[in-house]
Amino acid sequence: MATPEGKERPALSAGELKRYTLQRSEGRAVVGTVVARGISVKAKRRRQRALSWKRALNRLRGQALQWIKDVSDSVESLTKSVSGLTAHAVRAGNEITSLHRRVDALDLEEEAYAARITGELAVIQNRLGVLAREVAALTPRETVIANLLQSRINTAIIIETDAGPVAGTLIEVGVDYVAIAEASGAVVLIPTSQISSFQ
Repeated sequence: MATPEGKERPALSAGELKRYTLQRSEGRAVVGTVVARGISVKAKRRRQRALSWKRALNRLRGQALQWIKDVSDSVESLTKSVSGLTAHAVRAGNEITSLHRRVDALDLEEEAYAARITGELAVIQNRLGVLAREVAALTPRETVIANLLQSRINTAIIIETDAGPVAGTLIEVGVDYVAIAEASGAVVLIPTSQISSFQ
């Protein structure tokens, strides 16, 4: 529909067209009414679009807020996990340090023990050396006595010792002792080193 100025106007409904016709027939100017209604329709459409955009933006805003909350919760959970892992790492580090100290202490104890054992072995070796020399000094006499007494086994004998004579039957000659069975049945062991003589 064209205005008297030749501009296009928006389409009108049947009721509006009737009113326009009535107003036209009465000779009134209706340009203002039609233009105002066209502006009203455009404004209404703009408002609807604005409301639609606002609702869409609100939805997006809600989704963004939910996403931010989810991310925040995830970050908080990760922070707690990291804190827990850090605490475990600290405890493990402390335990490792403690174990290192214990190992070091055991190493020191082992070194001290080894040094003590080495010292004791040296003392024992010295004593064995002394005993070996003493045995070497005594061996010739004891060997002679043992060899002489070997031929007297199972015979009556009297052996003189520092503690006095022992009489009986010679029943055994050992490396450094002799065994005599007395008349009472008792067996007397005499160290070869204590024998002064025998007959």
